[in-house]
Amino acid sequence: MEATQEHLEKSQRNAQALVDSFASNAPAGSEVVVNAWKTAIDAATRKSAQQVVEAAQNDAVATQTATRATSRTASAKK
Repeated sequence: MEATQEHLEKSQRNAQALVDSFASNAPAGSEVVVNAWKTAIDAATRKSAQQVVEAAQNDAVATQTATRATSRTASAKK
């Protein structure tokens, strides 16, 4: 989970750096396009972060369920 979180944060920083570079090199009068890019990147990174958290939670629940089932099966065999 920590490695995934670190990777996500690095990707978010890289995306922000790309947008910042784009914004600083954009020609005059392109503020609308720059703002649209910023909004799109922000929305995408938020959605990605949410999906990573949900996937990690689902994985934790599945692992916990499998562990309980295995424990019950082992206990029943004794």
